[in-house]
Amino acid sequence: MSVRTWKQLEPVLDYYSKNSNFHEIDGTQEIDQITKEIDAFINV
Repeated sequence: MSVRTWKQLEPVLDYYSKNSNFHEIDGTQEIDQITKEIDAFINV
């Protein structure tokens, strides 16, 4: 991600990260691991 893109996203991320439903997931992981993390977060 470029610095310019990060600077544009930073206010949005700051806003949503204060929400109790916000959960950060590393999108560079294998899809199966991402799915497991999402499932665990939403209690599937």
